Amino acid sequence: MSDLFKRWQKRREEVAVEDKQQQTAAELEQIEQQLAQQKAEELEAVEEQGELEPLPDPDEIEEGGSFADFLKEGVDPLQRQKALKALWSQPQYNVTDGLSEYSLDYAAQPLLDSDVAAELTQKVFRFANEAKEALEKLDEKQRELEQSEPQLLTDSDHDENTEAGESSTPERPTDPTI
Repeated sequence: MSDLFKRWQKRREEVAVEDKQQQTAAELEQIEQQLAQQKAEELEAVEEQGELEPLPDPDEIEEGGSFADFLKEGVDPLQRQKALKALWSQPQYNVTDGLSEYSLDYAAQPLLDSDVAAELTQKVFRFANEAKEALEKLDEKQRELEQSEPQLLTDSDHDENTEAGESSTPERPTDPTI
């Protein structure tokens, strides 16, 4: 029984595909008829207006002349392209604005002298070098402080200092730059 359902389902899908194909073929035929009718109407309109005047050579049109005839319907695309090329090559449209940084050749840079390169490197890494020097100075001062720590007080010195109002721990400088 299931074999019968599979065949029935398969045939049903085939019929649906055939219907879609027939429908698209009918739509394409209708579109082709409309296009043919439009072309016939355009030809009739052209015939009613009279024959088209021959177009001049685009290269012979003077500066500021009209290229409007080349942009009308029914003009050969190659002829239109040639006319547009001639139009944009005329002097009034062929002006650069002087802002063409993109036209510079950055690949052909001159080599720097070693002195100039060293100076440039020094300028670029100035802040990094200053920070490194400041850290080195701080490390030196810290080493000096560690080496010059006061000797431990003896008990007798401790008693004398506490009676005089001094604290038992030696004071260290609090200035962070030291």
